[in-house]
Amino acid sequence: MFEDNVAVPMDPSRTHRGLSGSILRMKDGSLLFIHGIETNPEKCEGWIEARTSQDDGRTWGEPFSPLPRVENFEAISPSLMRLDNGDILFFYILDVLSARPQGWSDFTTTLNQHMYVRRSSDEGVTWSDPICATHFPGLCESQADKAMRLSSGRIVI
Repeated sequence: MFEDNVAVPMDPSRTHRGLSGSILRMKDGSLLFIHGIETNPEKCEGWIEARTSQDDGRTWGEPFSPLPRVENFEAISPSLMRLDNGDILFFYILDVLSARPQGWSDFTTTLNQHMYVRRSSDEGVTWSDPICATHFPGLCESQADKAMRLSSGRIVI
């Protein structure tokens, strides 16, 4: 069962928080893996990058960013979902870094995080503009890869 142990290669010159991700099978059979990376270990800041595999995860391509960088923000907790029409939804949280307290003593009342979603109709080559799925300031938490569609068609995360 586990004869093909493979891990995504990570830069050995820095530490990694073990940030989670989401994997989706593409129409051509490849895998798209979108996951968190640590960009500033001293301040617990991160962003999202992606890799693809053409051989069921045995090897992975070079990392690329599925999101344009936004200064003073961190992107975390990615989730991918394939819709019935073939489109892909990409959920993630944007965290306003300037809203973080210096000592994290008042974590839940000073954070300003929002869940966003983007849509792709071309297998992730391009993505729509982001749509904010949360409308109130504060702490927005979700683990990666937790988006699900109910039998009614409603999407929850």
